[in-house]
Amino acid sequence: MRWNHALWSRMQLQSTSDQQNLHLYASIAVSAPTAVTPEQGAVCAYPQPEDSLDEVAFTMANALLGRIHLSGRVPELGPEARA
Repeated sequence: MRWNHALWSRMQLQSTSDQQNLHLYASIAVSAPTAVTPEQGAVCAYPQPEDSLDEVAFTMANALLGRIHLSGRVPELGPEARA
């Protein structure tokens, strides 16, 4: 991806990554605000049905570091994970 001030000055939103692994995305989500404002940084959250409740919470907490883009197999999550 290309990240520079010329792009940010013209765009409202910049995707931080398309990484779906919650452990690998954590460092991306936490570092993104050092390069782009939280309002411009789109952080994708991919909670998976096979994730534990703690992993779903971790995934969603990472997404709070920017603009949340919820994706993945959300309809397949259990009631507690959806809550």
